[in-house]
Amino acid sequence: MDVAGHGRRLLSALEVQRHRGELCDCVLVAEGQEFRAHRAVLAAWSEYFHICWVVFIFYLQTRERSS
Repeated sequence: MDVAGHGRRLLSALEVQRHRGELCDCVLVAEGQEFRAHRAVLAAWSEYFHICWVVFIFYLQTRERSS
């Protein structure tokens, strides 16, 4: 197993999935354009998105408990 190329292969596979719309679990909208994305990738790359997803999940869990 070529460990050095693992990251590149992983990112390449995620890019293919995104282009095919496979396993995308969110849509970003910017200037009227929609971009399918993987929340885990956005959260790993951006502290902003990481906080957004953590707060959103906490909100959903809190709402479920109070129902």
